[in-house]
Amino acid sequence: KEENMKTIFELNSTVRMTFIEMQFIKKEMMNALHAMDQMMASNEINMNLAAVTPVVLLLYSIRSFSRFLWYVLLQLGKSKEQTFAEFRKIMVDVERLLVMRNCPPSAPPPMYLNEEE
Repeated sequence: KEENMKTIFELNSTVRMTFIEMQFIKKEMMNALHAMDQMMASNEINMNLAAVTPVVLLLYSIRSFSRFLWYVLLQLGKSKEQTFAEFRKIMVDVERLLVMRNCPPSAPPPMYLNEEE
């Protein structure tokens, strides 16, 4: 009878240890899931950027293509080169006026009418 009681106590101890191990594994898995949730939350902005990138590229290519159609195929408005040339001319005029303001040209000699020198 004592032998049977020892076996029952050993079996009870084994079952108890198994439950303790299961609880420990459950706790470790919950900690791992919490860490994964935190990692996903920190990567949320990266995921949002990755979702928006194709749309931005598509819009940029549509814009470039429409500008190409506007300037080249339809020949409406001015070309880029003409616009840049006008801008350069305006900038040169502004620069010339600024230089003249800082260092004005000397006055021309006076002109005398009907007088001989």
